[in-house]
Amino acid sequence: MLPDKRTYTYIAGPYRASNGGHDYQSYYEIDRNINEARLWATKLAQEDIPFFCAHMNSAHMEVLVPSTPPDYWLNLDMLILEHASALLLIPGWEDSKGALAEKDRAKELGIMVYSHLMFDRLVMDWHSTGDGLDWSTNALH
Repeated sequence: MLPDKRTYTYIAGPYRASNGGHDYQSYYEIDRNINEARLWATKLAQEDIPFFCAHMNSAHMEVLVPSTPPDYWLNLDMLILEHASALLLIPGWEDSKGALAEKDRAKELGIMVYSHLMFDRLVMDWHSTGDGLDWSTNALH
């Protein structure tokens, strides 16, 4: 069950290229992963559910700051995850070391975990009665 006072849904899924590389082919694979996450962010926004999408937060930073290790980004994401009310696992999460770590951490923290196949349930749970923030009016109810 989601907490009454909800914050946001954290979107988790594959980011890195399957070969771990930073060449042009890897760039396009990473871009596909970012776009998939953006699709799910859009779906959450359409349902009036606030979200955090790590893919969009650090999009292609591996190119801009290549000397920064991948664990830097995962550690940053884990800090942000701690404040989430729900975790949404998007397609391909099962093969993502980062998404698996985020799922495990969410469970440790007692954060509700939903797969993309459970999206309708997430929407229903999010909008169920509670003392949370009414995001449509931006006021507590």
